[in-house]
Amino acid sequence: MLHTVSLLLFACAGLGVVALAARAIASRRLLADGPGDEPERRREHSAPLPSPAVTGALTTPPWPAGRPSSARQSDVMGPIVHLSDLHLGGSPAAASALEAAVAAVPPAALVVVTGDLTNGGRRSELARFDRLVEPVADRLIVVPGNHDRCGDDVGAGLMGGARVDLVTRGGCAIVRVDSTAPHNRIAWLSHGRLCELVIRQVDEALASVRDGRLTVVALHHHVVPLPAEGFWERVSEALHLPNHSELALGTEFLKVLRGRCDLVLHGHRHVPRQFVIDPDAARPLRVFNAGSTTGLGAFRQFDAPAAQLDGGRWVHFQPTPRPSPHLAPQPLCRLQLA
Repeated sequence: MLHTVSLLLFACAGLGVVALAARAIASRRLLADGPGDEPERRREHSAPLPSPAVTGALTTPPWPAGRPSSARQSDVMGPIVHLSDLHLGGSPAAASALEAAVAAVPPAALVVVTGDLTNGGRRSELARFDRLVEPVADRLIVVPGNHDRCGDDVGAGLMGGARVDLVTRGGCAIVRVDSTAPHNRIAWLSHGRLCELVIRQVDEALASVRDGRLTVVALHHHVVPLPAEGFWERVSEALHLPNHSELALGTEFLKVLRGRCDLVLHGHRHVPRQFVIDPDAARPLRVFNAGSTTGLGAFRQFDAPAAQLDGGRWVHFQPTPRPSPHLAPQPLCRLQLA
């Protein structure tokens, strides 16, 4: 009996690997020939740049205004709250967690949500998000995530069709970047995409920011390599599938931000991470992954001025804080760009 069960488990694992290999072939075809992939986006995958080395704990205006860019300008720079990967519709607990998170946001805080507002990209899920964040709607900034491109593709409208735009609020400038692409309409093709055109637009947006403003870049997908999370990500990594990978032009993207930006806020991976580039420079570049806010039961809050941005601080919004080693104070890991 035990021998039979072992054979069945081995067969299931084998079928899973075969399925992932088939997905790899399909995804590569989609990346090369998929609908909506302009030449600039295809070029990204033909000659990826080297990834930045990680040291530490881990081996043209006016810009179009999208739907959520309604944050009102204020003369006072308040805190920045970073939420991400809410996955409304994925579980009943996600909605109650988001409601609690919104209740914990300070009155003057700017709220940046870096994608995966929804779990299935459905209009009903986005409508629930709108209801839950209504108390902070006048200071809310969002970008789409890959899950938002599934189903009804609600993510396509979150930035009004723009890939890059610029939002200003008082002393803060936020450059929003849509790192999703048409291939995200297929749920298991979850990786992001940047192209040279998008990077040029980010460059132009940063050039238009007035000196002295705290500058934030918000996008969904991770820009540096991160450890695989879970069994299937490890399998994808072993098979060299794109699903688990960081943005292929991540290094070039960070070079454009270097010395011109204070914070890069992203999500996608559900375990929070934090990095710093040029920590001894006059303007270090800090990169933060929020993790899954609804899963962690906590969000990061950054308080101006820039000197207080290192690591931010975790705000627990659940009645009983969830113990997690990922929420303990940690130093920023240093990044060295090639």
